[in-house]
Amino acid sequence: MSRHPLALRLETLDDDVKLANYINELLSTDPRRVREVRNLIGDTSRSGYRRVHEHLAATLDRLISELEVGSGDLRGSLLSLSKALILIEYQLARKQISEGLANILIDIVRKLMSDISKAMESKESTKSSEELKKLLKGKAERARTIIDCLAVLVYREKR
Repeated sequence: MSRHPLALRLETLDDDVKLANYINELLSTDPRRVREVRNLIGDTSRSGYRRVHEHLAATLDRLISELEVGSGDLRGSLLSLSKALILIEYQLARKQISEGLANILIDIVRKLMSDISKAMESKESTKSSEELKKLLKGKAERARTIIDCLAVLVYREKR
């Protein structure tokens, strides 16, 4: 199976410049990009994406907020992200979201779950732990930006 031209590159969650470039690609008015976006959105329904977006956005917002105040309940975030993964797969199976869109969301969730698991396993110093939480917060904020951008595309395409 070949990757969609607008498939998420995981390093996008690590860097603001890469995120900005990816968002610009998604929102481009270039006719070729517009066709690629239409193909990416496919038969996604507004309500199908909205259900996924609501759960994932709430999970990311909670994670960001907890990491800001230093209380980061990473176990709770893992559980919520696991539920989001199930919801994405469920909406894909019901053909409520396209495979390309589902793959982007799944990549985001799995990357965050992996990074959270690594942060939980880290036995390093408190300073390193704080740095990990800061990096995680940035990734969660970038993920939130991407899912919001995808919501714009779904709503734009499915008027």
